[in-house]
Amino acid sequence: LKLLDIINNGADKTSNLSLLSKYSLNYFDHLTSDYKVSNDILDKFPNFFYKLLQIDNINFSLLIHSMLTHKINDFDSNSTHSFPSFNTISLLLLIVKIYPTSDLWHKICTPSMLFTTRLISEIPVRNINTVFKGLYLSNICYSYILKSCRFIPEVINYLRGIITLSVDEKFIQNFPPFQPFKFQGKSYNFMKITSSYCDENYKNKLSLNEIYNSDFDSDMYRVKSLFIALSLLHKFISLYDHLPSVFIIFQLFLYLIRCIDLSKYPISIKNLAEELLGSIEKLESRKLTPLKLEKRKLPVLKQFEPLLETDVVK
Repeated sequence: LKLLDIINNGADKTSNLSLLSKYSLNYFDHLTSDYKVSNDILDKFPNFFYKLLQIDNINFSLLIHSMLTHKINDFDSNSTHSFPSFNTISLLLLIVKIYPTSDLWHKICTPSMLFTTRLISEIPVRNINTVFKGLYLSNICYSYILKSCRFIPEVINYLRGIITLSVDEKFIQNFPPFQPFKFQGKSYNFMKITSSYCDENYKNKLSLNEIYNSDFDSDMYRVKSLFIALSLLHKFISLYDHLPSVFIIFQLFLYLIRCIDLSKYPISIKNLAEELLGSIEKLESRKLTPLKLEKRKLPVLKQFEPLLETDVVK
């Protein structure tokens, strides 16, 4: 409040704005170092930072870029590639909320999106907590490409891995999941539900701090993770509907979804799975147009015609 008063009444407005941007971002980073921070507090930051971005866009963006670079360097220096801290994910979420994904902010949005896809593809999936964090990042990626419809294979592979872990091992011997999933031991069986689960209480939304603060070792969260994966898959099918190769991209999901023992899951998941199967089957009827080189038209040669005089003088 003191800084705002100085900005409004002080002579050196630019310098004061720079201080406000610096202190505000440092406070945000410090506050999110504790994943138990209240959601009500976190929800106030995007609106405030968006307003600050409008009046101090250059300096504020340089500070954001510096923070993002620092987070990426920390991840690269970690040889185990464990899941990043709560404030790293909070920063990625903040960027997608306050910056439009356009060429104007290419230096902010592109590194942030690429870092998000790296986290999805490189961090090993060993338990349900990691699954939820990866799904949260996949949803952030969806927000990045909602307008551009850019193809992100890392997210498609991640969704495939989540659904694969929900299928009995005997059905997928020929279709093992790729990195960051493993097809062996406990790292494969943690997504299997132990008994039939018919309750519909799994639909409550999870906040980011709940993902870091909760233990998800129960059938409800296994059902919830599959529901989120299928819901995201439905969004990406609709997003990539215009691509000529859309059926090739999602063809394997036909087999994987059919292999899920849906009798153990609630009716809403069964309906969602059937809707997905119908959507992918409709894509199969599309005809692929082979690539062809554009035919070059040969230029027409000019023909010389004789000039005839109509009136001939004898």
